[in-house]
Order: sequence, then structure tokens, then C-alpha cells
Amino acid sequence: MHIIIKPQKRCNKCGHLVPTDRNQCPYCKEESDFISQVSSNKKITTNPQPTKPISKKTIKIGLIAIGVVALIVTTFLIIEANKINKSIFDPIDSEYAVNKNKEIPGFWQIYSSVNSKRNRFVDSTQYKEITYKRLYEFIQNFYNNSDFYNEIKQTAIIEHEEKYRKPEAIHIQNLLDEWDEYARTHNVNNYLQVSVITDYLIQNDYYDYESCYRPKFYFRLTYPAGSNAIIDCNATVTIDYENTTNRVDLKTLKENDNSKNYLYLNWIDDSSFWDYHSVTVTINSVTLKDGTKIYATDASNIPYSVRNYQYDKSLENEEQIIKECINKDYIMQSDYIHDKLNKELMEKDSLCYKFIRNFMY
Repeated sequence: MHIIIKPQKRCNKCGHLVPTDRNQCPYCKEESDFISQVSSNKKITTNPQPTKPISKKTIKIGLIAIGVVALIVTTFLIIEANKINKSIFDPIDSEYAVNKNKEIPGFWQIYSSVNSKRNRFVDSTQYKEITYKRLYEFIQNFYNNSDFYNEIKQTAIIEHEEKYRKPEAIHIQNLLDEWDEYARTHNVNNYLQVSVITDYLIQNDYYDYESCYRPKFYFRLTYPAGSNAIIDCNATVTIDYENTTNRVDLKTLKENDNSKNYLYLNWIDDSSFWDYHSVTVTINSVTLKDGTKIYATDASNIPYSVRNYQYDKSLENEEQIIKECINKDYIMQSDYIHDKLNKELMEKDSLCYKFIRNFMY
């Protein structure tokens, strides 16, 4: 560093320094001849005290110490980094798994699953070469990867449609048409429908003290296929009172089909009976004019898969028809997709795939 000092002169009477441009000393207030100039804008430089040189031995020891520390840190980092490359047979600490999960999400779940199942696969030495990293990458990139799965699925659906479903389409439609016709012609309600009208028959008792209310009912008949389509029927009349049932034929139904021709319960006197009870008619069978009998149970002859499809026209129900009624060797679309996916996963890494299927899930 340096310091700039302005030119000065010294008073020959009091000895103080005075700027060279002053003719009178400001200290003694007298004229002075002044003596020699002290400075004329000289630069005064201060030099730092020289330090003692460091010995070569000291430098060497310091460098060695720094190298040892760096080696220890590097070795630690390498060991930590290589834990993910350890075999799944070798446990790793949970703290490492937690920290690694921050770097690669999902690692903790895989670590936990492997750790909890290790006693099951520890004797299966064929899986020893699988590392945590290899297993993680297989699961993330393929096994649990929705993009990978959807790509395989769409390809499989197109292949299945051409190879299996389309060739059966015409057979399915013919079969459905046949059973639709069967269901129509074997539905008893398409020939006869019976509704019940309830009322009361009012009678006087023997002594005319008061009236008796006998529950009565009659039938209203409808013939969807025409009144001449059937010549007889078998039906069950049920009253939800003391398990009252009675079998009737078409003649009985016709004879009691209006308010003047009816049936009644002569052992009951209750003006509110129909408020708490009801009467129903179940048609068990009808006899057509050609003598053919149609039973209510005929619907059970329709294959289960066809009935399901009539109720819900889904792909799965359609394929069940093929499997049950047309081609028992037909491969379902879902099975084809599953097999296609398994094949692709095996090609990606058969060892990891087998390990996951056998031990993890």
C-alpha cells in the first residue's frame, strides 16, 4: 500500500510542519524563514513482513491428508451408490431405501416387498443375479407401466378380433335369432294375461242384525295372440292369507270374469280384508289350439349365456355364448390379452417376471 504526503516545510522557531504555500507559521504566529522542505509528493510504500517459507515436508503431509479424506468420501459415495446394484438376496438398510425413493419414486415399495418375502425365495438361487436396480427398472418400465400395458392390449385386441371373434359373428347372430324366437313363442304371457279385481260381497247374517263382508274377486283376461290362440290353461290362484291356493283352468277363469260372476271367501267377514291382503294368478301353462303345451318353465331351456346376453349385450356375455353354444375351444379376448402381455414381459426379462409372479404378488 502507499500514502501520498503533500509538500511541507518546518518553522525554524517552533519546529512545526507547515504547508509550503504558507509564509507565516500558524502555530507561533510569527514570520519564519522556514527550513528545508520535508516532502514533495513522494509515494511512501509499506512492505508486508515476509512470511517464513512452508517446508516441502509440511506440504507433502497436507496433500496426503487431503487425499486420504477425499478417498474416504469417494469410497463411501461409491458404496452408497452401489447398494442399488446389490443382489436382492442381500438386505439393504431402510434409511438408504427411503432416501433412494426420493430419487426414484417407487423404490421403497419394491424394497419392502422384497425384504418381507426374502425368506420365501432365499433358497431359489436362480434369482440371485437379480439386483434391486434390475428389478426396479423391470417393474417401473414394464410390469407396472400403464403405457406399456395399453400398447400391448390394443395390439392384442386387433389380433383377437381378426383371428377369433369375427369368424364366429355369423354363428352368434343365427343362434340369437333362434333363441329369440323360442323365447317369444314359449312365453305363456304372450298368450294369456290375467289381472284380478277385488271387492266385497255384502250378506246379511241369519238374524239380520248386521251385514257380513265377504272378500270377493274376479278375473280380467287378455289374449295378446288372440282369443282363439289357446284352448286351455293351467293357473294357480294365491291369496296371501293362511296359504290359500287353488288350481284353475281357462274355463274357471272365464266363468268368473266380471262383477256378477266371481269367487269369494265365505268363511271371512272383514270389510278391510283387501287393505292387508292380495290375490295373484300365476299361469303355469297354456295349451295352443293345435294341442301344443307351452310351459312357464320353458324359459329355463334357453342357455344361460343367451339369457345373460339378452339382459346385457356386453362383449363378455357374447363371448360366453360362443364358448357355451358354438365353439368350446374359443379363446376369450381377456385371456388373449393376458397371454400376449405375459409373453411380452417374458421377452423383456424372464427372470424378473418369474420372480415377481412367484414371490412378490
